[in-house]
Amino acid sequence: MSMDVTVTVTLDAPDAKAAATFEEAFRAWARTQPMVKEVRTEPHARWNGGVWREARKAAFGSKLGNPFGRTTLEG
Repeated sequence: MSMDVTVTVTLDAPDAKAAATFEEAFRAWARTQPMVKEVRTEPHARWNGGVWREARKAAFGSKLGNPFGRTTLEG
């Protein structure tokens, strides 16, 4: 018999890194369970803009340029 089980977990994490660490540990644990065939995570139902902004800063720096602004490639 095959069935899907949906689980919602609400975290009170101190920061985005702690939440990501928990999420990966949860997925890793679920994959070790003998009856689990697949583990899939969905985008968060309640979007937290602060987490996105912190991730963007970590990846690209504190300020992103205007993608529609003038570039140095224009002649």
